[in-house]
Amino acid sequence: MQRLVKYDLKATSRARMKRLLIFERVKVLRRERSKCLLSVLKKKNPVIVFSDEKHFTIDSATNSRTDRFISPLKTKDVPENIKCKFTSKHPAGIMRFGAVASNGLKMPPVFIKSGVKMITDVYVDILKKHVLPWVKANFGAPQNVVFQQDGAPCHTSNRTQTWLKENMNFWPKVIWPPSSPDLNPLDYSIWAFVQAKACESSHRSVDSLKASIIKAWASMSETYVTKVCSRFRSRLEKVIENEGGHFE
Repeated sequence: MQRLVKYDLKATSRARMKRLLIFERVKVLRRERSKCLLSVLKKKNPVIVFSDEKHFTIDSATNSRTDRFISPLKTKDVPENIKCKFTSKHPAGIMRFGAVASNGLKMPPVFIKSGVKMITDVYVDILKKHVLPWVKANFGAPQNVVFQQDGAPCHTSNRTQTWLKENMNFWPKVIWPPSSPDLNPLDYSIWAFVQAKACESSHRSVDSLKASIIKAWASMSETYVTKVCSRFRSRLEKVIENEGGHFE
């Protein structure tokens, strides 16, 4: 089959990509709001604080493109510890909130207690006790940066939007493009970086997982964070070029 594809068809076998389904009405919103954000950035180029949440588990991370093995044996004859990656049915894990600034700074990790859902009360508490103090300590007045968040319900609730309006400079829910993880540096690069390092192997406990996440987060250089965030503007342009559709 490999020879047929390579030599007869002169083609390359490629892995399929998982993508979020984007409906036409969402494409329109993605395009229009990307235009709006570009217009804002052209008038003023503020430091942007990007934010997001991610759930990590104690199982090791799997990458179907790179996690492979080579063996002269038939698959059935290869030892299980080589050909298989074992995962738990319901692995323990933890949710963490992350924030990075477009100038390369990163906020210390914030973990959400096990069993606690990210509802408005929990989210606003994180903004009050962690995000706002960090912004003030590193940038002076909160108005010196613009805070970004996606369209999760706890982000767009009236209470959250009101608190942000009273305490920080931010992009309100009518500005950020919907269904757009491809525009958030944490989604399109940083979380993958952290997970690859923190979950290279499985963990025996959540405490071990947390320690690895903290270590991986600390290992990110300002240069890396700045470079990843600098791609935000060009990604907005690509959304517009592709009429709100996927561009990767």
